Amino acid sequence: MTIKGAADDRRPFPAPLEPAREAFFIGRLKTEQAGEAKAILIEHNLGLVVYIAKRFYNTGVGLEDLTSVGAIGLVKAVNTFDPVKKIKLATYASRCIENEILMYLRRSLKERREISLEEPFQVDKEGKTQLLGEVLGTEEDVVSRHLEEELELARLKKAVSSLSQREQTMIRLRFGFDSRDEKEKT
Repeated sequence: MTIKGAADDRRPFPAPLEPAREAFFIGRLKTEQAGEAKAILIEHNLGLVVYIAKRFYNTGVGLEDLTSVGAIGLVKAVNTFDPVKKIKLATYASRCIENEILMYLRRSLKERREISLEEPFQVDKEGKTQLLGEVLGTEEDVVSRHLEEELELARLKKAVSSLSQREQTMIRLRFGFDSRDEKEKT
């Protein structure tokens, strides 16, 4: 069986397990056959990884990379899954996969020079496009703080320029915004 939209659209993935079979393998996670059970659970949930990775496709990271990172999240999910908590493996794995991809994207954002927080980031369940700033939880005032500081400094310099030369010197020396300091910062 081929899942349409796989990383290369040719890679066959096994169908998701039926609930009874999934429960059987989940039950074997704490036994001697845990390795085999984990392998089967991971293999049958790879389609979920691709599905979630496709939601992050417009981040500038290739689908293959997103799928690889998502697979790491799936492995972590299977390794840490606790059936006692009465949650489906797919639900738990979805969060783990998504979190792993988000962590990867945050790490890779540090390497990128410029990126707009208004850039579309992912499409949520309702089909609404979320912006990068919304996903990262960045508040608007934090983002624009640098620009506001520059504007405030310009207004302050204008106000100081209306003072006498002696007053200007006193203010600059007292508060430390000497023009030499400004040149060193740039």
